[in-house]
Amino acid sequence: MVSNGQGPTEGLTFFPANATGNATPLRVVTGSQTQMRVPGQFVIDPVHQEILVASALTGDMYVFPLNASGDVPPIRYLHPGLVESVALDLAHDELFGTSEANNIAVYPRTASGNATPLRTIAGSATQLSIPSSVAYDAMHGEIFVTSQGNSRVLVFRRTDHGNVAPLRVLEGPHTQLMEPYGVAVDVVHDEIIVTDRVGAISAFARTAHGDTAPLRHVAGANSTLKETLGVTLLSDTELAVASLGETGSNLSDDRVLVFSRTANGNAPPLRKIGGSSSSTAGPFYAGVISMVLNDSRFFVEATWRTPDKTRGIATAQKITGDTGYLWFFSDQNVEAVVKVLDGCANNGKFWVFAGGLTNVFTSLKVTDLATGQAKVYTNPLNTAFQPIQDTAAFATCGTSWTAPAAAPLPPAVRADIEPSTTTPTFSCTGLCLSSNRYRVSATWHTASASGTATGVKLTDDTGYLWFFGASNVEVVVKVLNGCLENNHVWVFAGGLTNVQVTLTVHDSLTGKDAVYVNPQGTAFKPVQDTGAFQVCI
Repeated sequence: MVSNGQGPTEGLTFFPANATGNATPLRVVTGSQTQMRVPGQFVIDPVHQEILVASALTGDMYVFPLNASGDVPPIRYLHPGLVESVALDLAHDELFGTSEANNIAVYPRTASGNATPLRTIAGSATQLSIPSSVAYDAMHGEIFVTSQGNSRVLVFRRTDHGNVAPLRVLEGPHTQLMEPYGVAVDVVHDEIIVTDRVGAISAFARTAHGDTAPLRHVAGANSTLKETLGVTLLSDTELAVASLGETGSNLSDDRVLVFSRTANGNAPPLRKIGGSSSSTAGPFYAGVISMVLNDSRFFVEATWRTPDKTRGIATAQKITGDTGYLWFFSDQNVEAVVKVLDGCANNGKFWVFAGGLTNVFTSLKVTDLATGQAKVYTNPLNTAFQPIQDTAAFATCGTSWTAPAAAPLPPAVRADIEPSTTTPTFSCTGLCLSSNRYRVSATWHTASASGTATGVKLTDDTGYLWFFGASNVEVVVKVLNGCLENNHVWVFAGGLTNVQVTLTVHDSLTGKDAVYVNPQGTAFKPVQDTGAFQVCI
């Protein structure tokens, strides 16, 4: 998602997760009814399924549904004329807005109209001078603000109010900050990322203050950075920045640039999104939409990379309240399934389980929105996705969290599943994949119980199995036509369980079975059988 401050599509533009180059948007939010004028910094609220957008021109803030499209009015409109950048504190249900009136105003998240701030940070002691962007670090309860007027990054406590001095000030010639604009907090690596309008990206230690040199600094001709505005972290591997290119009326080189998180020096971007079809005129910020699990408390995102260095952001689809799946290349091609469980009654922690059907590099990041803590899990390139069964992921059970009203889940069986028209269909009952040719079944055993799995179809070639309850996904299975590759049909499976499982894939054409057994007490071993069936039609 990109906010565009200029051009015929002034508003919000939504792209596929793996977009690159002159990509065509999936949808846009633009037009007179949106009321947006030069939309700048925005924040995606995955918990309440909303987008909060600040106007870089009028200082107003607009709120739209996450699935908004076209010329639609905002569902809320905050009109203090004082919000030109915005950040969100989901744990305390508050938003932070900055303005060129040199203040930081704190409002209830649902504030609208001419609402009165709950708190305001303003005055000479604050050192605020044309604040451009704001970021909130929920893990440490700190507000980060870029102050263009005096080339500083200022840090305040969440609860600060009035004419207060900053907790820390980052400034001086060694910082290389000239016109700092965007700021993002990386809680995993304890860093902040700051962009500079002169065309640069700098990474600092989160607690850096005074005249401190950056840990990394990206600038130069290869970077193609010119007028650099907002910055967003993409999982744990990449960062996206909005680059206005040449200033003035020439919008042809306006781009969203994606760099490696660890880029340094005169480094080129990994990919660019922009062009005549992309509607990225005057981009201010880019952001990622993903899913929340377990009472909407845990935010799940991922990036991926193939051997030929093609890369992208995973698209997430929720299955149950605590489980969802990820796809990389096509919405019909499930790659991994993730589950976040409340294990507080067992060991005082939240658990993260994941299993995959892929062997590409995958970086999976799970963030506790109540505390700001995050964990990253990485699967190496050319390695069958290694099962994740982290029963000590988050020791945050005592933290208060108010879950929003449950949003309706998509149907368990997707309405758009279409069997292939190039192969005959077969009569099949149960979990039937690949034009109903392959029937998937499984039995499970624990130390004290056993049973038969229930299957649910996700796409024509993929489904999942549950053992103990319909909301508790245990195994995901994919049957692929690999006939053009090696004249075989392939079976991939990944699991979120450590019980004994006997998985059977039955070929209705030949009557042959492929059987896979996972031992009791063992994290489900990934199945990537590219020689499962030898009969191709």
